[in-house]
Amino acid sequence: MKIVESINAYLLKSLPVDRFIMCYHDSEDNCDCRKPKPGMLFSGAKEFNIDMELSYMVGDRWRDIEAGINAKCKTIFIDYRYDEKQPESVDYKVGSLLDAVAIITNRSVYEQD
Repeated sequence: MKIVESINAYLLKSLPVDRFIMCYHDSEDNCDCRKPKPGMLFSGAKEFNIDMELSYMVGDRWRDIEAGINAKCKTIFIDYRYDEKQPESVDYKVGSLLDAVAIITNRSVYEQD
């Protein structure tokens, strides 16, 4: 937990991020914030007045995508070809975070500013 918090503190100093919302529970805890449940997403949406139906959930695990579906977000699955369960349904499947950014910003990954 300390390592995650120190990484997040570094990122907060380095990037224009408002806040990280984390769940430190295990799946067996059955909490509402543990993905694939959408509680963590709903918490952030309420705090920052975000319309989930206009939002994207980007992730590289099936739990990320299911949480996005459960929160009524558009979903983008970054397929790193992990040898594990894959999401059953996604809006977009990409090979990198850069590809996901291009979808969200509606720009080609080859466009220059």
